[in-house]
Amino acid sequence: MEASPREPRARRPPDDPDTVLALLDTLCAGTGGQPPRRTLIVGCEPASVEEGIGLSPPVSDAVPEAVRLIDELLRADEPGESAPRATADGAAK
Repeated sequence: MEASPREPRARRPPDDPDTVLALLDTLCAGTGGQPPRRTLIVGCEPASVEEGIGLSPPVSDAVPEAVRLIDELLRADEPGESAPRATADGAAK
């Protein structure tokens, strides 16, 4: 059953990949802009999603590697299937 315009869609968790990627349409809506041809997502999986203030130590420790990976992706001529992927220990694959 499809939701009518007056019925709100079923809420998904904010970390659901479909919800995150749907933001591309929202960001382009009304601007005449086209969504990007390719979207790369860099993230880390938290040990816990309980509410708190600030980043947990493991997530905070992952930030420098995420920044390095993003910098590498932005500098790459053809990011894609061969783009580097970081493992849980921070090493790029």
